[in-house]
Amino acid sequence: MTRPATRGAWALLAVALSCAPAIWSGSDASMVATGFVIPPAKPDTQTEALFRSEFINPDSALPMSHVASICEPADGRLVAVWYAGSREGARDVALYLAARDPGAAEWSAPRAIMTRASAARDLNRPIKKVGNAIVFADDAGTLRLVFVTVSLGGWSCSSLNLTRSVDGGATWSRSERLTLSAFFNMSEL
Repeated sequence: MTRPATRGAWALLAVALSCAPAIWSGSDASMVATGFVIPPAKPDTQTEALFRSEFINPDSALPMSHVASICEPADGRLVAVWYAGSREGARDVALYLAARDPGAAEWSAPRAIMTRASAARDLNRPIKKVGNAIVFADDAGTLRLVFVTVSLGGWSCSSLNLTRSVDGGATWSRSERLTLSAFFNMSEL
């Protein structure tokens, strides 16, 4: 059994050791770990915060839209993706894309860029569901879309997939399944 004095000594030693890097280096407590420095705050160039709320597809005939993602490619457009259908996991769910040019008042008409059928064709396996997409762009303007597919079971048996577009989302490369798990490459949601 440890005596209270011994526990107290261990606690003081732990506190002293956690402060040691700042004391030995002569720096202040803002130094979180070796090589990690909190950058100085950027000067405020705006007097008001910019916030804008709008609907991309307010007249959609689909009752369910879910998991929206947005990015800004190098050309300054905004590109948004989401999945929509009659309900989550339904056979009619597809991944949709819309874009808005800089200065434009409205988004482009949404269009399906990935369906169960197109994912099954690209991945050469049966697909029961598609969903949970995220889009991002690199400095060259290539869009990458990571999305989830389910072949058997539910979301807990999902796989992540990747497709690319070099023309702003007009066309997409053949999808490829990402290998992220040694356990039959499943359950990566």
